[in-house]
Amino acid sequence: MNDKHIFLNSIFVWSSLFLIVVILPLYLTSLNHTLPDRGFWIEFGSGLGFVGLAIMILQFLLTARFRNIKPSFGHDGLLYFHRQAGLIAWLFVLGHFIILFLANNEFIAYLDPRVNAPRSISLIFVVILLTLLLASSFWRKKFGLTYEWWRITHGIAAVTVIVIGLGHSLMVDHYTSDLWKKGLWILLTGGAMLLLLHVRLGKPYQISKFPYKVTGLKSETQDVWTLEIEPDGHKGMDFEAGQFAWITLGDTSFSLQQHPFSFSSSADDETLQFTMKELGDFTGAISSVEIGTPAYLEGPYGTYTLPPDPSAKIVFFAGGIGITPIISMLRTMSDRNDQREILLLYGNKDLETIAFRYELEKLQETLNLKVIHVLEEPPEEWDGEKGFINKEIMSRYLFDDSENIAYYINGPPVMQKAIESALTDWNVPLWRLNSESFEIV
Repeated sequence: MNDKHIFLNSIFVWSSLFLIVVILPLYLTSLNHTLPDRGFWIEFGSGLGFVGLAIMILQFLLTARFRNIKPSFGHDGLLYFHRQAGLIAWLFVLGHFIILFLANNEFIAYLDPRVNAPRSISLIFVVILLTLLLASSFWRKKFGLTYEWWRITHGIAAVTVIVIGLGHSLMVDHYTSDLWKKGLWILLTGGAMLLLLHVRLGKPYQISKFPYKVTGLKSETQDVWTLEIEPDGHKGMDFEAGQFAWITLGDTSFSLQQHPFSFSSSADDETLQFTMKELGDFTGAISSVEIGTPAYLEGPYGTYTLPPDPSAKIVFFAGGIGITPIISMLRTMSDRNDQREILLLYGNKDLETIAFRYELEKLQETLNLKVIHVLEEPPEEWDGEKGFINKEIMSRYLFDDSENIAYYINGPPVMQKAIESALTDWNVPLWRLNSESFEIV
C-alpha cells in the first residue's frame, strides 16, 4: 500500500469512527421512544444537544495518549482534529439552546432562575464554561495562562461540562426515561472520567517504575540546550528518529510540569538527548537543571518519522529549534549509512543561532546531504540565502522528481504555512507532507 492510500485510508477511518461514535449514542437513545413527537425543530435541537455531549465525551479519548493510535496525519493533525471537534461541540450546544428557544419560547424558562434557580444557573454556567474552555485552547498564550495551570483547569472544566450536560439530559428525561438509557450516558461520562484519570494518574504511575536521570547538559547556541538522559536501573526506551516524548523533571512523576520534546539523539544511541530552546514556562529554566536530577519519560509518540521507502528522496525544512527531530533523523541515517538523497533548508536569524551548525557540516561528508542555510540577518560577507524560506528560494533547490519525495516541515507556524502553500501550488499531494510544530496548546 503506497503513501497516498495509507493517508486517505487513515482520514476515512478516523472520520468514519468519529461520526459513528458521536451519532451512535443518539441513535440508541432514540430507540423505543414512545412519547409524542414535538415537531421537527424541537427534535432536531434536542439531537444537537446529545451529539454535542457525545463529542465532548469523545474529546477525552482523543487526548488519552494511547501509543498504538497513530494516525498517518501525525500528532499535529490529531491535535488540530481535537480543537476543531471542540469547536463543533460548542456550536452544537449553542445550536441546541437557540433552536429550542426559537421553536418554542417556553424553553426559555430553563434559563429563568425564578422557575428553577439551580437548573438555570448550571445551564448558563456550562455555556460560559464551554466557551472559555474553547477560547483558552486556541489562545492560551494570549490570555497569559501558564501551560501547567491551563492543563489542570482544562481537565477540570471539561469534566464539569460533561457532568452538567449529563445531569441536564437525565433531568429533562424526555429521551432518557428508560433506565438502560440513563445507564448508557452515565457509562459514557464515567468512561471519559476514567480516561482523564488514566492520563493524569495512571500514566504517571506507570512511568514512575522506569526512572531516568539527567547525565549531561550541553549548550548548542546562546539559548538552545541539549539535555542528556539515561535510564536508571532499566534498559531504557526504544524510539524512531523524529518521535517525541513527554518529560517530567524532579523527584516525582506526578507533576504538572510535563512537556513534550523531540528526541535529538540517534535512535541507535543508548543515551537519550532532547534539545530545547530556553523559552516558555518550563524551558526558561532549562540551563539550571542539575546533573543527577531525576527524570521520567512517557512515550515515544508521533509519526513524524523517516519514510519506509529506502529509495525516497527527502526534503527537510527547518526553522530555529525545529531542527530537533530532523537532527535525530540525520544522526540515525548516518549511523546506519543511509545514503538516500537529502536536502535540508534551514532558516535562522543569524550564524550564531544555527543549532548543530558544525555537525551539519560534518554530516554532509558522511551522508548524501545538501544543507542550505537561510539567514534573516546574515553577516556582510555572507553569500548564501537571505531572508526567510520562501517559494523563490525553494524553487532553486528542490528536486525535480516530485513522485518519490517525502517532505518534512518543522518550525514556526508562519514558516510552515508559507512552505505548505508553496508546495501545494506545485501540486505536491498532502500525503507527501509531514509537518510537526508541537504546539500542544
